[in-house]
Amino acid sequence: MLYEGKIHAARLTGRDAGAAAITDWLTRQVSINLRTPEGVNVFDYHPGDLAYVASHESEHLDQVAGMSWWQRFKFAVRYNFNPAFKDLIEADAHQYGCNSARGDFGYTQLCANVN
Repeated sequence: MLYEGKIHAARLTGRDAGAAAITDWLTRQVSINLRTPEGVNVFDYHPGDLAYVASHESEHLDQVAGMSWWQRFKFAVRYNFNPAFKDLIEADAHQYGCNSARGDFGYTQLCANVN
């Protein structure tokens, strides 16, 4: 993701301000938050937590890989307006993040029941 220019550092605002990172389905870009509302730069996370965030978001890119712009647009609409679909997509990305990051800290504590 990094070498392909798909991952960026950004100060997320508005509805995304509380997120560690977001994926833009249409442009297939990941923005990692430089400053959460708690004042945390996600790049200062424990390495395992940063690995979880990057892996989780990279799975989102894989979920739309090979789709046309129009297919990604329909996917984004479904993700934003169908809670069951969003839960399924997030569960898949969570599983991937947990499989990629190990440890007993922050995000990875949420992975205890995965696998």
